[in-house]
Amino acid sequence: MTIQDVADHLVIGWDTIKEMQAKHLQRRFGKPKLHKLKQICHRRNPRGQGHRYLTIVLDLLSGAVVFVGDGKGVDALKPFWKRLRRSHAKIEA
Repeated sequence: MTIQDVADHLVIGWDTIKEMQAKHLQRRFGKPKLHKLKQICHRRNPRGQGHRYLTIVLDLLSGAVVFVGDGKGVDALKPFWKRLRRSHAKIEA
């Protein structure tokens, strides 16, 4: 069903359903748990026109995106390394 279909069925506003959906998605996919990471990779992707980049870290076993940083240098990964250290993950590769 679409968001509008659900709202019509429950006789509540579209914006209420949209807010509920956003909260659910944030809880489920907001900040991935890093403590189970075993294998990771990262890549730099251009963002739009020009020379702006995103640095993306992936869990190689599940394919899940676990971090997105702004930029392509060492500084783009600093928040990720900080979270990874706190998680006590045992990275193999």
